[in-house]
Amino acid sequence: MRIVTGFVLVHFLICVCIWMWKGRKGVRNRFPFVFVVCVPVAGAAMWLADRLMAAAKKENRRTVELEKLKVTDARYRRMEVDQSSTQAVVPLEEALVVNDTRLRRTLMLDVLHKNPEEYLELLHQASGSSDVEVTHYATTTLLEIQSEYELRIQKCLSKCKKNPDNREMLKEYRDVLADYIRSGLVSGSVLRMQQQSLMGALEKLLLDKPDAEGREDLYLYAETAMDLQEYGEAERILRQAAPFCDMDEKWYRLSVRYEWENNNSDTIAELLKQLREKKVWLTKAGKEWYFFWSKGQDDEI
Repeated sequence: MRIVTGFVLVHFLICVCIWMWKGRKGVRNRFPFVFVVCVPVAGAAMWLADRLMAAAKKENRRTVELEKLKVTDARYRRMEVDQSSTQAVVPLEEALVVNDTRLRRTLMLDVLHKNPEEYLELLHQASGSSDVEVTHYATTTLLEIQSEYELRIQKCLSKCKKNPDNREMLKEYRDVLADYIRSGLVSGSVLRMQQQSLMGALEKLLLDKPDAEGREDLYLYAETAMDLQEYGEAERILRQAAPFCDMDEKWYRLSVRYEWENNNSDTIAELLKQLREKKVWLTKAGKEWYFFWSKGQDDEI
């Protein structure tokens, strides 16, 4: 009887010691304490073995001292590359025609992983490449971009039909149509249809603001009308814009285009003279345009 009592007492003391050790701050032990209580001797032995194994793993574990990996350490400093290096940079357009199939395909994949819409001209060029794989990549991408444009146009058109008085939706529809037309993805009857849709959207926008605030829409309307060879509409809108756009370079450029396509060379000379007398400010491209059209005239500068 004394032996049993002594055994129970010893087991109780072991459980208390283990419980107190587990309760210390910072000590984490997932071994079930119920085993220690319910399985005398063997439970304590299992707990002790678990602690010894945990201690052994901790000793063999290496601590990565991240604080030492500072940029002040010369081994981890960024290497500055000499920008004046003589290494040539080949433009993408020229790289597509080099006699290196692997390079052409790598460049094409690089373009596809970026924003393909920014490289439409390059994709058009690549679609006519002699490399079948490059041509496939370019053609497939162009078709995907075209499908996205058509889907956006349909969504915008649907919104405009549901909210015919919403100018913001109408402007969004105008912008998508204008971008699609300028992209060069469409031609022929499809292009003409989109241009007519653009003129319709612009006409609605100009109903309320046919003044200086809507001058960009006026210019786009006139340009689209001339693209469609609807010169009567182009003349009407340019005359409507004249009172408040006669100091704009773009108005003169569109007016000269209109007169040229209608074989009115005398009127072109008058427009250039008016531009000079009013001292219209010209951009660099505008100055080149002016010198081109003023060649051979008496008032050439």
